Amino acid sequence: MNENPLDYGYIAYVDEAGDPNLAKVRPIDENGGTEWIVLSAVVMRSKWEHDLPVWLDAIRDDLGLDKSGAIHFRNLSPTRRLAVAQKLATLPVRAFAVCSKKNMRGYRNKKAEKVPSQEWFYNWCIRLLLERVTGFCDSRCALDYDGAAKKIKIEFSRRGGHRYSQTNAYTLYLRHQEKAGSLYLNKRQIITDMLSTDIMEHHPH
Repeated sequence: MNENPLDYGYIAYVDEAGDPNLAKVRPIDENGGTEWIVLSAVVMRSKWEHDLPVWLDAIRDDLGLDKSGAIHFRNLSPTRRLAVAQKLATLPVRAFAVCSKKNMRGYRNKKAEKVPSQEWFYNWCIRLLLERVTGFCDSRCALDYDGAAKKIKIEFSRRGGHRYSQTNAYTLYLRHQEKAGSLYLNKRQIITDMLSTDIMEHHPH
């Protein structure tokens, strides 16, 4: 009996701040890209998916924000940022972040560049993020689902101009490498059995 890829046990909401341009980087280069690129994932069990709007409304109520608006952390005052972080800490979620950029100025990864993609560095950072996310969810399956294998639904906050089909293709490429035992970076690896391109989506934030 084939496993239904839509039967996922976890959801990871992925967003980024900054841009992946490595050729020029502020503040070293006056007209360079952002000093940092930060990719983050908020991970939770799928059973909480329908509670998410309630959680967000509660945060907006606590902050006195319009319920129809997005919550942009960078636009909040320090007091409100602390309040959001404290509220988030009470929820059944786990957060991960990959931070990189200025020290990567001018860097090239010829192996990663071999994978057809306009933004190999973004996809490579996604790979580092998903290494942590899949490792965490795999370790939780024993506790959350009595050891049953569960997949992770990935939802990207859409980044203008980025082709998510290339990100999906990159995860498939890594899966082939993993199965062949030919991953170049092997300190950690994405547990690709927990992923399926059928449940990788991208949406406006």
